[in-house]
This record gives sequence, structure tokens and C-alpha cells, in this order.
Amino acid sequence: MFRLITAALLSCGAGVALAASLGQLSPTTPQIYFIGSRGLPDYTIVALEMNRNLFTRLPVELPHSKAETWQCAAYRQQVVCIVQNNLMIRDWEGRHQPWLTQDSHNYREQTWSPDGLHIAFTSNWVGTNRIFVIDSDGTHMHPVTDDVLWASAPDWSPDGQQIAFESWLPDYHAIAVMNADGSNQRRLTPENMNASDPSWSPDGQHILFIAKSGGEYDIYVMDGNGEHVKQLTTHTEPDFDPVWSPDGRSIAYVSGSVDHTELYVMDADGQHQRRLTVNMRHAHKPSWSPDSHYILFQSGYAGNYDIYLISTDGAILRWLTIGDMDIFDPIWRVP
Repeated sequence: MFRLITAALLSCGAGVALAASLGQLSPTTPQIYFIGSRGLPDYTIVALEMNRNLFTRLPVELPHSKAETWQCAAYRQQVVCIVQNNLMIRDWEGRHQPWLTQDSHNYREQTWSPDGLHIAFTSNWVGTNRIFVIDSDGTHMHPVTDDVLWASAPDWSPDGQQIAFESWLPDYHAIAVMNADGSNQRRLTPENMNASDPSWSPDGQHILFIAKSGGEYDIYVMDGNGEHVKQLTTHTEPDFDPVWSPDGRSIAYVSGSVDHTELYVMDADGQHQRRLTVNMRHAHKPSWSPDSHYILFQSGYAGNYDIYLISTDGAILRWLTIGDMDIFDPIWRVP
């Protein structure tokens, strides 16, 4: 199975210190979710209460014979996950909430609206990859993009009025935005830029994304209306997985080759870029703590994928899980 590591196991460089207990790391945000496999019957949702060093497998009632679980998104007391290609909601205690879908039509990329009343997601069950919105009680599912061009990677603006997304045009991908009801769709990025993975800044003024314009993928930012596009990174290897810190002051991201990636952080304007990890091997999926002081990420450092926590200055690095299972997609429970 897996266990919590409470001693110094890794060094990310000179001067690395390990907190004496997990409760010191982020006392106001002690819970995280992640997905586990191996040592469990199938992929399943697991909760970690860090202040009590307690792991809990959230029970899942399934209409299918296997419980394969992929990709979760948390909102306060609830988490919505992909289970057997369907959308399912659980609360923190593992109690069953509505199955939002039960027809296994390849649902994915789910994301909560800021008020928690709606969930946007993508599905290709009508032929093309479209973005849909559904109420969090499972009612009123409807498409918000048409069936002409594929669309993916929806991200709600902080005020819930707009959705940024990736538009699959014939020769390139572009970042576009629309009103939450699907109206007023407009492309923001230019034709010579292959762009993807949009993410609104916490203040709703900017959109972060990755793009390839002649070289490797780099990280860019622009105003919410598409103006003032700025390239933030210029690494020789691709940069991806950019994530705003909740306070909007920093951006965590991953950079590297197919065989080796490391975790980086920079100021929101691209200044003070610094590598947080060294020789972590396949660092991916950074997830900020709500107080913007720590970053969760997954890494194959020890062979299997495990979850690690690091402070934004790199001074604290903690190996949270280790064992005979792959563990991935860590997310914080937002209070």
C-alpha cells in the first residue's frame, strides 16, 4: 500500500530543510485529494488529511464492474471526478452525490464554476469534441460550443461570466473566449501561434497559456481581451503545466524533455524564474496550496509516481507518499 514519510528522504539542493510534522506546512489547508492505482483494486480517489497523517480511500458506488477513476476537480466540500468515462461527485467524507452522467461518452476536462453551481467539461459523444455545461445537481446539460470545430480545455473566469477554451482550427489551435452561455465566441491568439491550455488569472484580468511559434512550447500571458500578448519563458525545451498561484503573484510550471522534467516557479510577469527541483524525473501537475506558500506535484523519482510537496523557495521538500502504487493528479481541498 502506501505510507507517509516523515523523515528527510530527498534533497533538492543545498540547505533543504524538512518540517517536523505535516501540520506545520499549511495548517489552514490540511487536506488533499489524489488518485491511486496498484495495491488497490483499480484507480480510486484517495484523501490525505495531512495534520493527522490519515489516508482515506473514498468509497465509490459504481454502475460498472470496474472503478477506474481519472482526473478530479475539487470545490469546497465536493470533488467531481471522471469514473469510467462518466462524471461523478463525492463529498469529502466519500458520501455519494449525483452521478452527473451514466452513458460513458468520454467526458473529461471538468471544471467547477466559481460559485459551484455549474460544471463545464468536454465530450465527443456527438461526434466532435465540444464543451458542455451541466448544473452540479446533474440537470440542464447543454453544449456551449457548436459541432463544426473541436473545442477543449474550458476554464471559467473568476466572475463566472466567461469561459476561456482551446479552439481546434483547421491548421492550428487558438485560445478563444465566450460568454458562459456559449454566446459571443471570439478567437484571441493570432494565426501564427499554436496555443493551448488557457487559464484565467485570479483577478480575471489575464489569461495564461502555452504556445508554439516556430520553436518549443513556451508560456505566454495576455489580457483577457487578447491584447498585450507577452512571452514569459524562452527555454530550449518545452514548458507546460503553467498554474497561477491563488494570490496571482506567481506561476508554477514544468519544463524539460520527454524523459526528464523539473518544477519551476516565476513571478507573474515572468521575472525571477527559478528551478525548484533537481533530478526529480518526470515532475508534473503542480497544484498550489490555497495560501500560495506550497506546491504539490507528482514525480516518478522513486520509480512509481508519488506525490511531493515543496515550498515556493525550495527550502522545504516533502515526499508525501511512497509504496507499491502509482499516485498522481494531486489537488488541494479548497476550504
